[in-house]
Amino acid sequence: MTPDVKDIQLKFDGTLVRELGGAPAELVADALLALQRMVHLIGMGREGQSFGLKARPNAKVRRDYAVICRAPAAGSHLQPFDVASASGAHSEATAAARLELLKALRAFDSDDDQRLAAALPNVRQRWFLADAAQGLLPREGSNVHVSVRVAEGRRAFFADRARGAIQRARAGEPPALDREAVVGKLKALDFATTHLTLKPMPGRQVRALYPLKIEPFLQRNVRRRLKLVGVPTLTGAGDVVGFSKLTEIVEVEAVAPKIERFRIAGGEVSAVRAFGYLIGYDLGTSAYFVRDSEIGLDVFSDKLEQLDAEVRSDLEFLWRTYGLAEAGDLTPTAKAMRTALRARFQAVA
Repeated sequence: MTPDVKDIQLKFDGTLVRELGGAPAELVADALLALQRMVHLIGMGREGQSFGLKARPNAKVRRDYAVICRAPAAGSHLQPFDVASASGAHSEATAAARLELLKALRAFDSDDDQRLAAALPNVRQRWFLADAAQGLLPREGSNVHVSVRVAEGRRAFFADRARGAIQRARAGEPPALDREAVVGKLKALDFATTHLTLKPMPGRQVRALYPLKIEPFLQRNVRRRLKLVGVPTLTGAGDVVGFSKLTEIVEVEAVAPKIERFRIAGGEVSAVRAFGYLIGYDLGTSAYFVRDSEIGLDVFSDKLEQLDAEVRSDLEFLWRTYGLAEAGDLTPTAKAMRTALRARFQAVA
């Protein structure tokens, strides 16, 4: 099924734009190239390619993760664009890449280093995304403003506000490759040696040792996409082929039944769309977890079968604490959580 994807928009404003009756072509080109580089980096991470100063997206990433421009409306300074394949097709992968792009842009826009680290915990990926995002920053003193908005009109990124966070995240040399994430389809489980085999792309395989206790979790994800996070083992070309230390295994495709409603004191709350969540396993704590930083969801359990109850309990707490709160009583971070919760859930009359 094709995901419900709407265009995103680049907006150019300021004195120079008004004087020229439009944005300079160089500025528009730099911004679009920056967005394409960010989408390629997201695709590289999802397809198991490592980041590096000389690393380039392979043919599959270039084909499957593209920024597609639409024709602007007559007289408009808004440049609509979409995240799709090079042929313009949508898929679950391009929809996920679009969400990751907006998540990164919003994190830079927050100008909050802690929020940025929470949204992009891989410091190496964060450095390269910040490096790419520099192309969205107009020259200081140019009296030009660049922003990114979702189609509904909500602003996801404002260059003037994000400049400091981007420059701080991009400072210095790229962090050493001590933690990497690889996404691929789980092709096989070797029950005798407790090794799993992930296939990030045709002709590539990644093997890793897994704990015996999570075999039921892995079995229900066979032939589905998973993300492995840990200390990688690399080929001479810089491709990940294994992990000397695995720290997390996380679902990329939701398997657990989606939540339609959950109970609160005195009533119920329903999902605007059925709420699906991704389950991960932390090898350091030997616990399953579910995280959704946008709404503040963060639960864990030693047992896989207890996660649904934990998620429902946390949703109930978040709705009471933030969803029902008055916006004026909340901090900016809590207010953003309130907005995200109300976009996904509503009280049942």
